[in-house]
Amino acid sequence: MRFSSLQVPPMMLVFLIATVSAIPNATLMYDNGGWIECIRLRWTGDILLPYTNATLLLNFTGTHPFTGFTGIAEIQPDFFALFSGNFLTNGGLPVLGVGSWGVWTIDFRGRGALPPVATFIQQVPASVFFLGASRFDDHTVLIADGGQGLLYRMNLQTGAYTIVVQGDPSMDRHGGLAGIHGVHFQAPYVYYSNTFGIGFWKWLVSPSGVPIDLPVEISTMANASKDRPEEFVMWIDGSTYMPIQAGGIQKIAANGTASAFLNVQEPTTCTVGRTLADWDVLYIANKYGKVYREPHLLL
Repeated sequence: MRFSSLQVPPMMLVFLIATVSAIPNATLMYDNGGWIECIRLRWTGDILLPYTNATLLLNFTGTHPFTGFTGIAEIQPDFFALFSGNFLTNGGLPVLGVGSWGVWTIDFRGRGALPPVATFIQQVPASVFFLGASRFDDHTVLIADGGQGLLYRMNLQTGAYTIVVQGDPSMDRHGGLAGIHGVHFQAPYVYYSNTFGIGFWKWLVSPSGVPIDLPVEISTMANASKDRPEEFVMWIDGSTYMPIQAGGIQKIAANGTASAFLNVQEPTTCTVGRTLADWDVLYIANKYGKVYREPHLLL
């Protein structure tokens, strides 16, 4: 396995890329400390790990300084949207940089062994805590602002953004650090988790992204004091694999039935493989900088 820091001049944008190797029976793949809120894989098998805490990032100066990354989503093949903002910890408690959150594009296309091209798209002055990201179309990313309990939509060509949903209890943070957290668009629904609202929801939207009717709760977590859902992945059989803040992965069937799937330390995010060798493998990361690999979902 190979790990390296990826640097994108001139902004000194840094996040970790790990090249997957065949470890069919391994659980823990990597342990380097830090805080990881979202994990994605490239078609090459490389794992993209945007670190949320400041200690694993190189500082850089510019118009839009920040201290960490959160959500990442593939918008076109090998072309990603990435969220940045100020996230610090004080005595173990997160301190958020209100108004610091913004969106980048990271373009690996045609770069070969060269670093990808990083472009800052837009900062959102009203932002509180950007978390989950999802592709909406070839030029648009959905942004879960867990700190505000709302959903944005941003055009990556123009930087124009709009609020899709605001003020709905299904996205509200209910007095906690974050409400809406993970978000995935699978037409015609936007699926999302709510960490401190303790639930997993879907909302019918029009082709232009306008919400229709009211949201539908897919699954209510069984233990409201522990089962706080984080950033999730949806599987081809209609099931969802949901990291739980207190620990473990729950498998949520298409009918909403939740069951314990995997015991893992305080996971924050998970995704599935992209190659023929790992297409049914679950990859998991947590707030301690650990990455796990759990084969195979269909076995």
